[in-house]
Amino acid sequence: MSGIALKIRGQSLFSILWLMLAIVGSAMAAETDLTTLSLEQLSNLEVTSVSKKPERSFDAAAAVYVITQEDIHRSGVTSIPEALRLAPGVEVERIDANNWSIGIRGFTGGLLSQLSRSVLVLIDGRAVYNPLFAGTYWDVQNYPLDDIDRIEVIRGPGGTLWGANAVNGVINIITKSSKDTQGGLISAGAGSEEKAFGTTRYGGKIGSNGTYRVYGEYFDEGASFHPDNDNYDAWHLGQSGFRSDWDVSKEDQLTVQGDIYRGRAGETAGSTLFTNLFGANLLSRWSRAFDSKTGFTLQAYYDRTDRNPGSLSVSESRNTEDLDFQDRFALPGRQDIVWGAGYRVTADQTSSVGVNFFNPADQTLQTYSSFLQDTIAIIPDRFSFIAGTKLENNDYSGFEVQPSVRLLGTLTDRQTVWSAVSRAVRAPSRIDRDIDLNGEFNGSGVGSEKVIAYELGYRTEPSSKLSLDVSGFYNDYSDLETIETPIPITTVPIFFANNMEGYSEGIETALDVQVLPWWRMRGTYSLTDMKLRTKAGSIDTFSVALSEGETLRHTASLHWLFDLPHHTEIDPVLRYASKLAFPNTPAFAGLDTPAYAELDLRVAWHMTHDLELALVGQNLLHDHHAEFSTASTTSEIQRGIYGKVTWQWGR
Repeated sequence: MSGIALKIRGQSLFSILWLMLAIVGSAMAAETDLTTLSLEQLSNLEVTSVSKKPERSFDAAAAVYVITQEDIHRSGVTSIPEALRLAPGVEVERIDANNWSIGIRGFTGGLLSQLSRSVLVLIDGRAVYNPLFAGTYWDVQNYPLDDIDRIEVIRGPGGTLWGANAVNGVINIITKSSKDTQGGLISAGAGSEEKAFGTTRYGGKIGSNGTYRVYGEYFDEGASFHPDNDNYDAWHLGQSGFRSDWDVSKEDQLTVQGDIYRGRAGETAGSTLFTNLFGANLLSRWSRAFDSKTGFTLQAYYDRTDRNPGSLSVSESRNTEDLDFQDRFALPGRQDIVWGAGYRVTADQTSSVGVNFFNPADQTLQTYSSFLQDTIAIIPDRFSFIAGTKLENNDYSGFEVQPSVRLLGTLTDRQTVWSAVSRAVRAPSRIDRDIDLNGEFNGSGVGSEKVIAYELGYRTEPSSKLSLDVSGFYNDYSDLETIETPIPITTVPIFFANNMEGYSEGIETALDVQVLPWWRMRGTYSLTDMKLRTKAGSIDTFSVALSEGETLRHTASLHWLFDLPHHTEIDPVLRYASKLAFPNTPAFAGLDTPAYAELDLRVAWHMTHDLELALVGQNLLHDHHAEFSTASTTSEIQRGIYGKVTWQWGR
């Protein structure tokens, strides 16, 4: 299907909506086959990322949004970064075919913007934050989307429970238990941008108390649009893995899982070289639950990553070992205590051609941590006070304290209000402290970046057909990192320092409406305003403009879900992102990115209970459009279409 091209001109949006509504209208009187979660089921979804214990998302004292398996499947997305567009407050800007700039409540720009430096990303509790360049390599966070149970997105600091680097939020990708993936699955597809992709998975039983699944997948992504035809950013990767879950006893559960991947991704503009990618991980988790409020969890994992750009960039090999213990118990006075302790050691080996980029080239870093959070039910089921802190020690900034205080009020069975004050830090990474390019850089004095966040939220479900979630925030930043050199660079060495401060503020909304039994709408809107400044004496003329210029002020999405007769689904997703505007100076000339609206459309037919055919169009309103600008790339995201077939059996 790589030769298929979808031609949309003129009144394209009107034509698509007219056709969609015509199909829907012709089917209104027929019997429907509803598979969507009800609003009541969504509000009763359990989340674990907010308090490290199960709780209803409706009752969480934080700005949490759950991207469900149904959202992922019916949006037609093919990657985790694209799925994150569905959450309010999450800014997703696709840089090219294999890179995204992803931030929560701003900070999508800045140094190494493609790594989400102020967001902590986890997969089943395994942190994938890289301490060399500080952030998440999105090109290797690949997992079969059909096996993801949900993605819990916490907007706002998560340092009290999750530690350093959860400055603006936490993204926790939670996969399904192997109990829920019994039988087989084969899916395959191809298209104009998604050249080829496929997944195989099989799950079964082990004795009377164990289950397992094994999987393998592969994808081949074509290059994005380049006016100079320098298609450097093609991307392909294969991955396989397993998961097993055991009911060892009535109280004890054991999970063992692991993954391994290998692939390559395009490197930089003007280059025919690729970054070779390899990684593997193994995780084990033992949980004991004495009752619904008492129990503990012990988790350990090993993670290996290798990135070899094959050029003057830095090659990295990393081994990470992590041990985490968590306990929960109740105290008199209606107190619910969660506490824990952890230890992580990560060792890297780096190399580059011609220069010593990191000094020392190889480094081993250790982190010790503990946390305590107490939830006090002042008025049972009506008003709670939540306080806690994380104590953490790392090799660069030493001892860090990250406290939070939260209030949760249940006004009625259908209304909750919450507020929070939190402190979080982004600890220095190796690129902040150990960078050394022929003596031209010096980061020896860099410390932690800090934020104190003030939040207020309200949720209501006035009827079984309508729910609304609104949150507001004010983040006070201090000691943000700066590059102490004028632009263009005229002096060396270049010093990294903590000479920037400022604030961001905004509002986020999520609306869910069951319009008709066969018609559902989920909408989001976010407004973010950021103002930063350098301290007296700083000569940095770059960091403020880049951080503010790459932050989206307005983002919005509207996801329709139509359940039609004959087991047919039509699912449009309309997205909007405002302009990215830089100062009108020579250093930032040509970096503005215009505002854009885009439409994705999925049409699926369930031929049988086990067989689904789907046709998905992405970015249908433009031949190609830019979402992110840098001085070195002119990549634009192209319109694409792909077809997919999914067969499941033995469920």
